[in-house]
Formats: sequence, structure tokens, C-alpha cells
Amino acid sequence: LMRRDSCLVKTKLKGIDFVYPNYSDKIYGVRIPKVYWIPDFQEVFLPHFFTESQRRWRRNHQLNMVKKADLIVFSSQDALGHFKKMYPAYENQTAVLPFAVTHPILDDLDFKKIKEKYELPSKFYFSPNQFWIHKNHITLLKALKTLKNKGEEIMIVFSGKEYDYRSPNYFDSLKTFVVENNLTNNVRFLGFIDRVDQLMILKNSLAVVQPSLFEGWSTVVEDAKAQNKFLILSNLGVHKEQLMDRDAIFFEAEDDRMLGEVLLKTWYDVPMESVQNRYHEDIERFGRKFLELTCFDLNI
Repeated sequence: LMRRDSCLVKTKLKGIDFVYPNYSDKIYGVRIPKVYWIPDFQEVFLPHFFTESQRRWRRNHQLNMVKKADLIVFSSQDALGHFKKMYPAYENQTAVLPFAVTHPILDDLDFKKIKEKYELPSKFYFSPNQFWIHKNHITLLKALKTLKNKGEEIMIVFSGKEYDYRSPNYFDSLKTFVVENNLTNNVRFLGFIDRVDQLMILKNSLAVVQPSLFEGWSTVVEDAKAQNKFLILSNLGVHKEQLMDRDAIFFEAEDDRMLGEVLLKTWYDVPMESVQNRYHEDIERFGRKFLELTCFDLNI
């Protein structure tokens, strides 16, 4: 339910002013503006991670949006730019809505209990991504292998769902790599864990590592920003867009040697965020931009 007197979208559906995202022509028989959301175009840039039928379904879904949408929303300028190149003849209204996250209060929680629960070391990097193939965990593990061969004992903690329908054997291949390269004592796979536990682990990590090959707008990056945690990121355009003026270290997405050098340097001398956490400004900005969606000329 959205309330903004200056540009409130009025409908005939009692109690509902605006639905987002809304892919239906009607709700309970009443016409509601079709406000669509396209998170990213991963299938275009990483086609080898999709079957032909999956790519075709995504393309048809997007074509249907272009045909019917009153408004198409993107999470980043990066994604909007891709859309304009792919659909240069589009006539839809478009908007960019970079989301922000909200966290529960963590200050009163005891990390010692969580540390014992998951048998965590006192010092570790954290990579809290789902185990989807485009998240590129393998580059992080290869970097860890190179450092291990040099006698450097660095710890990486992973969390996330351990299954990708596009590549069912992906997680097993990562576990095999860990075993075959003697990295068992350098890696913790925690699986899909409680959200508060995940945030506490993030908060108490040395830094967050995000080696992803493609993102629309990364929740992991937002979580780290919200906790004022230092980030080590693959050099995606959208990652740089998300960071704005915040400090981070970027590396070539599939360059495990470059990532290894970054990990080794920050393991002993991580740049600490010295500025005051301004994430409340991101949350407020997200709220304002969300309300602005109701100001578009939507066809009722």
C-alpha cells in the first residue's frame, strides 16, 4: 500500500493503490498498472550457463514485458543500459530502483556463541553467496590454492544454498577441488544458514569477498555496506555502481592470481572503513525512489 498525495496511483481496487512488481493484466478483475521488473540479462552475457530453452524463455518473457508494460523497472543503471542496447525500439517508461537492505539490531548479540556453533576461526574472509555457477566460487578457491602452495594459511567461510538447477554438480565439484588441493582446513562450507547468523558472521569477518561474474544489484554488497564492512569485488560495472564513493578493492573476475595477491595483502593489512556509516541514507534514498514509481504516467 503506497501513500503519496501528490502522485498516488488511483485504481478501482479497494485498499490497493499500487502493486510492485505486477505482471498481471488484472487483479480480482480490476485493471492494475503493469509495473514490471527485470533484474538482469545474465543469459545474454553468460549464455553457456543456460540451456537454449532457458535462454529462449527469458527472451520471450522480456519481449512480453516490452509489449505490455506500463513501466519497466531495473535495479541498476548497468541493467538499464543493457536493456536499451537489446531493445532499442522500446517505447516503455523505465526507471532505476537500486534497492537497499534493512538489518535487525546486532549490537546486543554474542558472536562467541555463533562462532562456536559453526566452529569458526578467529580470522576469516566471508563469501555469503548462493552456490550458483555465476557466483564464481572456483576463482576464489583457486586463489586460495595458490596461497596455500606458498605456505600462506588463509581461511574462507562460505554460506548459501548448495544447489544450482542449471549446474547440479557445481557444488560437488567445489568440494572435490577443496579435497584434492588440501584446502579442507582453509575452507568452511556452512550451507544455508539463519539470516541473523549470516549477518553476525559477516559483521565479524575480516572482509567480504564477492567474485561474481554477473549481478543485477548484489544483496551481498548491500549487506556489507550496511555493516560498514570492507569489500573485495570482481570488477563488474554494477559493483562499482553499487559502491559509489565507498572504498573497496576490485580484481579481474576470473584472475585467481590477482585475487590471491589481494587476499594476501588484506589478510595482514585490511583497509578499515574510517568514515561514519551512512547506510541510512541509502535506505532513505531507496524509499524515496520507490515512492517515485507512483508518479509515472501509468495507464489505468
